[in-house]
Formats: sequence, structure tokens, C-alpha cells
Amino acid sequence: MEQMVALLLVLGLFCARWADKFRRGDGRFLKGPLDWAVAGLVLAYLAATAVAADVRGAVQEDMKVLLYFLFYWLIRDLTAPAGGRAEAAGRARLAAVAAVAVTGFWLSVLGVGAAAGTFQYNGAFDGWRIYSALQYPNTLAAYLTAALLCLLALWVRTVAAAWNQAARAAAAWNEAAGAARAGAVTAALGAGSAAVLLVFVFTYSRGAWLILPPVALLFVLLVGGGVRLAAALGLAVAVAGTLPAAPLLAAGIAAKNAGTVWLALLVALAVGGALGAGAPLLGRLSPRVRAAALSAVGVALAAGAATVIAARGLPATILERVRSISPREYDAWSRLVWNLDALKIVRDHPLLGAGGRGWDALYHQYQSYGYWTTEVHNGFMQTWVEAGTVGFLILLAAWGAFAAALGRVVLPRLRRSAAPGAGPKTMDAVGAGAETLAAVGAGAGALALGLHSLIDFNLSLSAVSLTLWALMAVVASAAERDAPQAPRPSPWLPAVVYGGAALAAVGVLTLLAGFQAGQAGAQALNERDPVRARQFFERALRSDPLTASFHVDLAQSLLAAGAGPAEVELAEAELRRAVRLERGNPNYRAMLGRLLLELGRAEEGLTQLRRAVELHPFEARWYVALAQAELAVARAHLQAGDRGRAEPLLRDVLEVAERLRRQSELVPLPARGVFPTPASTPEMDAAVAEARRLLGGG
Repeated sequence: MEQMVALLLVLGLFCARWADKFRRGDGRFLKGPLDWAVAGLVLAYLAATAVAADVRGAVQEDMKVLLYFLFYWLIRDLTAPAGGRAEAAGRARLAAVAAVAVTGFWLSVLGVGAAAGTFQYNGAFDGWRIYSALQYPNTLAAYLTAALLCLLALWVRTVAAAWNQAARAAAAWNEAAGAARAGAVTAALGAGSAAVLLVFVFTYSRGAWLILPPVALLFVLLVGGGVRLAAALGLAVAVAGTLPAAPLLAAGIAAKNAGTVWLALLVALAVGGALGAGAPLLGRLSPRVRAAALSAVGVALAAGAATVIAARGLPATILERVRSISPREYDAWSRLVWNLDALKIVRDHPLLGAGGRGWDALYHQYQSYGYWTTEVHNGFMQTWVEAGTVGFLILLAAWGAFAAALGRVVLPRLRRSAAPGAGPKTMDAVGAGAETLAAVGAGAGALALGLHSLIDFNLSLSAVSLTLWALMAVVASAAERDAPQAPRPSPWLPAVVYGGAALAAVGVLTLLAGFQAGQAGAQALNERDPVRARQFFERALRSDPLTASFHVDLAQSLLAAGAGPAEVELAEAELRRAVRLERGNPNYRAMLGRLLLELGRAEEGLTQLRRAVELHPFEARWYVALAQAELAVARAHLQAGDRGRAEPLLRDVLEVAERLRRQSELVPLPARGVFPTPASTPEMDAAVAEARRLLGGG
């Protein structure tokens, strides 16, 4: 529901932005390769809906991808320098980067508060890993990586300006006032960076731990030689604030001591803030002395970190987590297997894919063992499964366009920094150089999110994907050249914009109405009021006939109300509709099969149960359900004196049990302790014993 509400809000902002553009006579829409690629991704998902394995799930993903595109376009248009508004566009890009940084800091504070027990936020802390509002530690770690890089970009901009006497003069600062103002800003940025890095560590996300160092190093390299020392200093301040705070946070969490947990955050803030406040004062030193001083600080920090580690000052939980990093460890091994299973789906759905949520709808019948995961844990592979090769190539094109845009931002900075006598002054820290610093931070943050999406499902969370596309939009806008003359909007463009937005809004509102009615129906079912539940589910299906679960719930309501022949017939029809909408769902097949068996249509019912086994071959309960059903039908045949029809079913009970045993042997060794498939169950053993007894009785 939140996603649909967000889409309605963004549709309103989209229309408001176009109203302003029409007033100014600006008809620009898609301005570069990245814009076209993001729009193309929406079209790829829409096309995949026609062949979707889960139609309603595909529609939901269509709305999500549309939300991403509209949000991307809004940030892209608001930060574009076109129309002679380069200065305003630069401020808008800084605001976008600052928004990511501030959000990261707030997520860190919320996470610490949840660990302390001060904040009661569902799913924000599990006893040792911090999840915060994102409710998944790896995703939080990925977001905090991007937030830290944005904080560093703002830090470099401020510190470089403070170190540059000419920049301070251009900003009408006298030296004392400028140092005080810059010191206040760098204190806040240093404190924020230390807090974000502290919570990042306590997500215990090994993948994020591996990604942050190279991406941070890349950021330092890309900002250019004139300000690399400032970037390195920002990283050092964050680390210096984290080192003394980490043992305190670990101890506080272990002891469940709220005071110690909060003290850890305060230590990180105090150390980061104090060091940050002093950073502008280094501008009074000559460049050579400053470089030597910072090198000494770096050596001292490295030595201090080594001493802490050698003295076992780092929490044992962190050290154990670091030692567990291995490609043979289950988490790493399983992600590789899931990617290979995703390729099996791609093989059978190569062009347009299986539609949005196609992985969740189909993976059980392709999996290599009986794991449960609604996501591939690889954003690129997820897109390949859902939108096919068409969507996958468009996604690759989007990342290629992003890389090209980042290159257009970075290369001029690097050329300037490589010029003789380059330094903070030649980088123009208050002018264009400062504006591109924001884009470099955005680019590094987007790259970190993209890399982490290769090993986890971060981009399936709308908040993270919106952040990614916003950062990419900032880079695309920074790479754009000012085009003072905007094309006039075509006469038909307002009708297309407002009409399309209105159509989308009506669709979303209709689905929202269905969702609300469905929630009311589920509550009525829980209250054992099937008559009222039926009314709500019928209303839900009038608004949203594509949600398979509504059809199933309506069938249950019909059957629970003392159903007569007419209600039973309607219930069967609803279950068949659910099966058609989610043809890969074994639960719905089994429900339909059981109903058909109760109606005396044994062969049809057994066919549905056999299909449930095929759709989820590593799930023992479907084998048990099939064996028990075949045994019950065989008994009925025996009671009717028809042994010829009973014996094949009794032998099939034995075969079903043998198939389960063979399936259990297919589970790879690394997965047997995590997601085992039993060779048998007590219910299966009982069915086999009874089948053998009945066969022997003949």
C-alpha cells in the first residue's frame, strides 16, 4: 500500500513540475541516454506483464518501476543546468546529496536507539545486528555506504573551500569568520560520518564491509589531486570516531545496557566532531606542511588501529564475522546457486522474462534445493528474470550511460588536478569544482549501491532504489551542458502528460480500493464471519480482479458459510481463477485438488496434487498430501470392490515415497544443515505402511 501511496504523491509532483515547465515554455522531457534507458526499463516491464507468471505481481512491479522513473525524472529535471540556471541546478544537486547524507545519519541514530531499547521500531534490531528502519541489515549497510560517500563529498567541498584563501575571499569571508563557519560545518559532517560508519560496522554485513574500502578509495582518486588530502582526512575522521566507540557499542549491546549503547554513539559524535572542527585550521599551513601533517595523522591512525586489533580491542563479534568471510561459507555459496537457478528461469523465458515478481512465482520449480527466498539476491539477475533479455540489456545500457556521465564529470577534474601547481585553489572549491564534487559523491554512492545489489536484494526495497536513481540523476545532470534555448512544448503534450498521469492515478486508486476491501475481508474471516468476508472479497475483486489471493479467500468464504451446491461451484471457479493467475503456486493447486477430491472428482483432484509436487519438488508436504490422497482414493475403490483401479494408486503411493527419498539426496551438502528435504516423514511412513498392507491383502 505504501508504494501505491508514494506513486500517487510522485504523480502529483510530476504534474506540478510539468505545470511549471509549460508556464516557462519548456518542453524538454528525455534529455540523454540515461533518461532513455530508465524510460525503456518501464516499457520492458510493461511488455513482460503480457507473459507474466504472476499477473498481479507483475502489475505491482510495473507501478514500482514507474515510480522509480518518475522520481528519477523529477530529480533529473530539478538539477539540470538547462535554461541558464546552472547555479540553481548546482544547489539542487548539493541538496539531493545532502538529503541522502542526512537520511543516513537519521537511520544510524534510529538504529542505535533500537539497539538501546529506547526506540520501539518493528524489525530495527535483532539482538546483535542493527537493521534500523530498513529492517534488513545488509540493505542498511548498503544505504549507509552511499550516505557516507555523500557526507565525504560535502566534507571535501567545505574543507577545500576553507583551505583556499581565494575561495574564502570570493565568499566574502574574513579569515576568522570563515574558519569558524567552516569549522561548524566540518564538525557536523565529521560527527555524522563517524556515527554512520559506526552503525555501518554493526550491521555486520560482510559484503558491504568488502565493498566500502575500494569504493571509498575510488572516491578519493576521483575527486582530483587538489583535494585528495581533504577526502582522505574525512575518511580518517570517520574511522577515528568509530574506533573508540565500537567496543563500547558491542559491550552495551551484549549487556543490554542502554546507557552504554548511547554513550558509544556520543563518543563517535564527539571524536568525529572535534576532529572535524579542527580540519579548517589546517588551511593556515603551507601545502607541503599540511600534506606532511596529514600523512603523520594517517600513520598514527593506522598504528592505533593496528594496536587496537592486536590488543583484541575490537569486539569479538566483529573479528569473528571478519574471519567468517569465505566463498565457501553458506551465504556466499547459496547466492551463487540462486543465480544459477535464476539462469534456468531465463533459459525458459529468454526474451520478455517472467514478468515482475517472476522469480517468486517460479523459483520453487527451478531450485537446486529447498531454500525459501522471494528474491534472487542479485538486482541485475532479478531484472533478467522479470524483464527478460530485453530488460536486462536496457539495465546494462543504463549503467553504461551512468558510467559515461560520471566520466564526463570526473575527467575535467582529473585533468585540472594533474596540471602543474594544482591544488585546492585550482580546483575552484566554491565554484564549478564544488558542484562537481557533489556529483562525484553521488556517483560513488550509486556505484556502491549497484555493486552491493550484485550480492543482495537491496534494490527490491523502494527506498534504496529511489536513492540509487536519484544519485544517478544527479550525475547525469552534472554531466549535462547548459542549453539556454529549451524547445517549446508541443500543443498536444499537456494532454499526454496530464491524461497519462490521471490514467495511472485512477488505476492506482482502484487497486488501493481493492486492497482496503481485501484487508477488511481478511479481518472478517479471522473473526469467523464468512458472510461479511464474502461481501468484502467480492468488492475487492470488482476493483482488483488480478489478485489471486482474493479469489482464494472468496472461495474459502463461500465454503465456510455452510455452502450448498451453488456456493461450491462458485468456490471451484474462484480457485481455478487463482490457479490461472498464479500458475506456479503449489498452494493454490493443492487447495483446488482437495476440493475436487471432496466433490468426488478423484482424477482431477489427484492431477492438481501431482502438479503441486512438480511445482515445488523439494517440499515434502506436497508428496505427503499426494500420497495420502491416493491412499484415500484407493480405499474408496477397494470399498467399491474395484481392486483393479485401487492397486495402481497403492503402488503410486510407494513411488511417491521413493521420489521424496531420491529428492532428498539431491540436496547439496552445504545446504543440508540449512534447508534439508527429509527422506520421509511420519505421515509418509504411515501412508506407505498402509499401502503395503492393502497391497499384501490381495
